[in-house]
Amino acid sequence: MATEVAVRPRETLSVEQNGINVISDAERKGHPRDLFWPWCAANIAVLGISYGSFLLGFGVSFWQATIAGL
Repeated sequence: MATEVAVRPRETLSVEQNGINVISDAERKGHPRDLFWPWCAANIAVLGISYGSFLLGFGVSFWQATIAGL
């Protein structure tokens, strides 16, 4: 007696089945708080740090450089 086992593809390597349609609440697996680090990383710019050090090189105080950067 041979038994057949259905092999499911790994979800991490499978192709997304949803397009631009609305995902139902039952299919949603994440939370909004899980998106903090991707959004934070996308909005932190390395050039902003170098721009701040450039302003401090002019001899202004930290707070003056912060206000000038805004």
